[in-house]
Amino acid sequence: MRNVFVLGIAVAGLLACSSEGDGEIIDPAGASSGNNNASSSSSGQPEGPKSCRDTMTNYTGLGSKALAAGRVDGKQDDKQNTVVIDRHRVKPFQVLVDDMHRILGTANQANMDTLITGSADAFGAPPNRWFAEPQASAVTLFTTYRIAFRGCLQYANTVPAWTQQPNATTAAAECATLAAKVWDTVPSKAEIDACVAVATDETEFAKVPAPTGPVTDAKTKWAYACASVFESNKFTSF
Repeated sequence: MRNVFVLGIAVAGLLACSSEGDGEIIDPAGASSGNNNASSSSSGQPEGPKSCRDTMTNYTGLGSKALAAGRVDGKQDDKQNTVVIDRHRVKPFQVLVDDMHRILGTANQANMDTLITGSADAFGAPPNRWFAEPQASAVTLFTTYRIAFRGCLQYANTVPAWTQQPNATTAAAECATLAAKVWDTVPSKAEIDACVAVATDETEFAKVPAPTGPVTDAKTKWAYACASVFESNKFTSF
């Protein structure tokens, strides 16, 4: 219980930390007011607002990893001040579905549409003419995977290579092509390797319970790997 409490404090510290400094207000001339933590540089000019990484306590999380490790605070403007950028917003449900149909060419596929129709509530989709900022959760990720899997099974019929059992070589090529198409960016080797691991993991395919498993069909194996690409935040957010 104590560890959970400490972790809660750490997360609260991250959320409370702002890239714009601690209550600092900077006017166009560079003067600052309020609760100002900014200091002057050696040239006498006031420095820009400190980023979250500069001002926060170095909290650590599970595995003794720094909670701010790898964090991108923003980008530098022409005055070398950090400008916070709005990043990784979750796609609204209908945008997610439309993008999936566009990429897979699965519009009007009854098997997929039936699942989509009943999934809007799982994503917290607002009523018509209303907007609510989407939020990711375990439910939305699992549902995205289920919808993508059905779409990928349909898509498998259009890819000749997916009629053959995946191996390390063919999976690497197909995963790279698919990820680039789904994410609209070139995937890293680590990202390709993660997709390959899904496509070629015979141990996991053997564990899939009946009546679905054990999985032996080539197209189904490819569909599992394909769905894992759609589950990535590179597709579910923008």
